[in-house]
Amino acid sequence: PDVVVVGSVAIDVLHTPTVEGKVVLGGSAFHFSNAASRFASVGMVGAVGEDYPFEQAEFLRKRGVDFGGVEVKPGQTFLWEG
Repeated sequence: PDVVVVGSVAIDVLHTPTVEGKVVLGGSAFHFSNAASRFASVGMVGAVGEDYPFEQAEFLRKRGVDFGGVEVKPGQTFLWEG
């Protein structure tokens, strides 16, 4: 990859006035990869739990983001809710 990012890869639960409890992918490494993949090939490094929904990140794979540095650990992925 042209760029390697190390950071959090998480699951976010968002609450808004119109949507209650929407589950989306998040974390600093995920958002950085989303933005940077428009300009360069990106390698992501981080850790997730066994519950991480990689299928939802397929759009990043199609843009060339390499998830090879994302390690799946026993347990659950870091979750942020707000």
